[in-house]
Amino acid sequence: MSKKIGYGVLGLGIGRYHAKAAFDMEEAELVAVCDARPDRLEKHKREYPEMYPDLTVYTKYEDMLANPDIDIISVATPSGTHAEYVCQALRAGKHVLVEKPICADVRDAREMVNYAAKNKLYL
Repeated sequence: MSKKIGYGVLGLGIGRYHAKAAFDMEEAELVAVCDARPDRLEKHKREYPEMYPDLTVYTKYEDMLANPDIDIISVATPSGTHAEYVCQALRAGKHVLVEKPICADVRDAREMVNYAAKNKLYL
């Protein structure tokens, strides 16, 4: 088998399920999770202790985006923030899985789709 897909998750509300799914996949390696709320990070650690201690934990999204071991980011934040976070991930060269709705403005959605296509990234 080739290299596993390095997976990062932003937002540990609904994103905790994204992290669990990535952790359980044979093809992926859950590399990192990020949430601006330390209480959510602690709750996640208590809920899924099997993911730790190898999992890198971030409270700053920019720091997670700089991790070269991450190939794909799962954006699981409130829908009003999707466009900003997705565009940041795409600019960082990361593939993106985004919770629905993709965003609130169709122009932002087109921009994300076009940027991903132009840079051969999956969205």
